[in-house]
Amino acid sequence: MHEFSLADELIRSVERLAAHHPGTIRSVELQIGALTAVNQEALQTAFAVLRDGTRLAVCELLCRALPVVVACTSCGQQGEPEDSLLLRCPACGSGRVEVTSGRQLDIVRISLEDASADAQDR
Repeated sequence: MHEFSLADELIRSVERLAAHHPGTIRSVELQIGALTAVNQEALQTAFAVLRDGTRLAVCELLCRALPVVVACTSCGQQGEPEDSLLLRCPACGSGRVEVTSGRQLDIVRISLEDASADAQDR
């Protein structure tokens, strides 16, 4: 399962991005393209296992699936193909398309709780 490797790298990336921001990391929001072959449930499980002992120990992982979108070089239309494995233009049926969305795996938001709020909770 490559989701454990992805979860491990995600945790490292978030820790790097939040290194200069004290406080508790409460949530991380990802955009996951349909062509990434990432199983969101497996990623959630891996994240829950690997976050223990890190700044993300209480962090919630929020995943938003993004559809495949193609741009047709034949007719100029853009849209979601009927079949995400057989990439054809949804307007004219041409196979001459470029994928414009669906391959990404992006961190789009990290939510932190202020360190002073953490101290008040104790």
